[in-house]
Amino acid sequence: MRDGMTRRKRIPSQDPPTDRPLANLRPSLVLLTGSAAGHEIALQADRTLLGRGPGVDVAIADETMSRQHFAVEVSERSYRLRDLGSTNGVLLNGKRVESADLKHGDRLKAGDHEFQFLLEKIDEPRTYVVPD
Repeated sequence: MRDGMTRRKRIPSQDPPTDRPLANLRPSLVLLTGSAAGHEIALQADRTLLGRGPGVDVAIADETMSRQHFAVEVSERSYRLRDLGSTNGVLLNGKRVESADLKHGDRLKAGDHEFQFLLEKIDEPRTYVVPD
């Protein structure tokens, strides 16, 4: 109504508000194929570099991977896969990508290794370090 007296009432969301939607999730990559199949890589840092060479957080013995092949980055609202200019690229669910948001169950392929991205619900919230 446009009588100047009627106001639209806002109904609060039924979900509890949170400014850190990823705080109760633990991300990891599980190796599905390759020499280390079955191993789980916990993604505890805000950025985890994977590749075969020095200067990475997780080194994988795979000559078809670049020295710094890809990174998984964690922000306050998403997990992001980023190809670091690798020669053979990164496949996400069968499609080559340079950068993409990750969801639980996504499959990544880099070199001869295939990974699955998993999110596990945890009781204690994850703490974030916000740079100045």
